[in-house]
Amino acid sequence: MAQGAAEQGRAVDEDAEDSGLELDVGSTPRILPEALWARLAAAGFGSTEVDGVAVPERVGWADAVTAERAAARAGVGLWALPQLDPVLLRGAAVRRWTNSMFTNNTKRLRPGQGNRHCQTDDRGRILMVLDLYWLADDAALLLLEGHTVSRFAARSAMVLMLDDIGLEPQPLCALHLAGPEADALLAGLGLSAPAEAHGHAEGSLAGVSIRLCRKARSALPGVDLLVPTEAVDAVWAALTAAGAAPCGWSTLEALRVEAGRARWPVDGGDKSLVHELSIDQETAAFDKGCYVGQEVLNRIDVKGQVQKKLLRVTLEGEAGPGAPLLLEGETVGALRSLAPGGPWALALLRRSAWAAGTRLQVEQPGGAVAAVVG
Repeated sequence: MAQGAAEQGRAVDEDAEDSGLELDVGSTPRILPEALWARLAAAGFGSTEVDGVAVPERVGWADAVTAERAAARAGVGLWALPQLDPVLLRGAAVRRWTNSMFTNNTKRLRPGQGNRHCQTDDRGRILMVLDLYWLADDAALLLLEGHTVSRFAARSAMVLMLDDIGLEPQPLCALHLAGPEADALLAGLGLSAPAEAHGHAEGSLAGVSIRLCRKARSALPGVDLLVPTEAVDAVWAALTAAGAAPCGWSTLEALRVEAGRARWPVDGGDKSLVHELSIDQETAAFDKGCYVGQEVLNRIDVKGQVQKKLLRVTLEGEAGPGAPLLLEGETVGALRSLAPGGPWALALLRRSAWAAGTRLQVEQPGGAVAAVVG
């Protein structure tokens, strides 16, 4: 199991050569250390692949999701998310560069603050989703989701070089705590995460310097801990000893889908817009200056031209991702993410099916299944 994780993490990203330019950013394998894999295996975990990376998953997850979800809702759940790729941007032009390349506003950020962004093309289509944490006037930490540092570097090589922005992959792994007792558990360990969304602060746990980032990945109060990869096992042990319940990937997915939160790229594609994924309010600032894709996104926002939107539906039977959804015999969308253990799913729906309570039919080989919007 651990050997397979290492091989996945060290896989060469062929897209790194797309730009035709060489931008050596080094390599940080997105893998968990052997010691943590051994600890997880002893606790009944295996792995599943997420964005090309081995992520902890409970063996027999179908039976575990209900119990893990209840544990997180009542106390604190703990997840390891090695698929998230961290990189440091450094240079005198970082503030101006990020503000002109990403959809949200970085001009007003101060150290200890952050926000969520997309990078889009000139048609406003999403290329990347990321969380940005402002460290200093010349430094910002990015946590890439569904993407890699090498692909980001390849796509942005020319403008990075022109603005003398350095990319430094960070040997960090994200752990996620979620639940009503998350802050209390951290406080018992002498740690505190800022209250505002994407606020972040440094702390120390198990003799290791970590960064605590306020981040909701579901409807539960959440905190990301960015931990040096070689120390993840020690930090994991300290958190579980304090009462955090280890959980598998399927449980976090179930909580995310139940909350109606999109995950890119599984809920979108190479033509997705921020409004379609219902992340426009979280990732875009419509009161700031020019960035790539701004004209399209601002026009959509002002004129309300969105024709498709990602919404939660409640299934009344079994269905699979990609299945078409019909309203009065007309196809109005398709299923995207399904909550492991059900009954919720996310669906990309046309405007005619947006009203809460709308009843739809899921068409699939095994027979139609009903789905209700909301």
